[in-house]
Amino acid sequence: MLRSILIPSAVLAAVILLLLSGFEKTQDVTSFESILRSHALVASSDLLPLLSRIIPVGEIVVASLSIFLLLRKRPRPALLLLAVIAGAFAFYALALVVNPPPAPTKCGCGVLRGAEAADWTFISTTNFLAAAVLSLLRAFAK
Repeated sequence: MLRSILIPSAVLAAVILLLLSGFEKTQDVTSFESILRSHALVASSDLLPLLSRIIPVGEIVVASLSIFLLLRKRPRPALLLLAVIAGAFAFYALALVVNPPPAPTKCGCGVLRGAEAADWTFISTTNFLAAAVLSLLRAFAK
């Protein structure tokens, strides 16, 4: 009983965050590109316009696919997709802990839009925890 409520709820919570993040980034691609540039992690600035468009679309696609899988009673692949994207975000933030931007900058996450200076340790930790919880739930899903 608890599994039948907890697993879909976790998938839906992650999906909502991804959709909010993806749609917010699509509203102002130029700002998102500027934030990515301020992170100073991408060596080629020629890639930034492409990345600033691919990342939000990827978030929306993963969220939509996760909902589709959940509706088809396939929570395990949905949880795997969501755990992988949370892990990717965690490693990106960890890279910014190890190699911080030259000046304090926004996250660009979409869900932390009010923060002027991102706390990369917090962002990395919460995303690693999210990836771990989603992976653990996957182990209990049917």
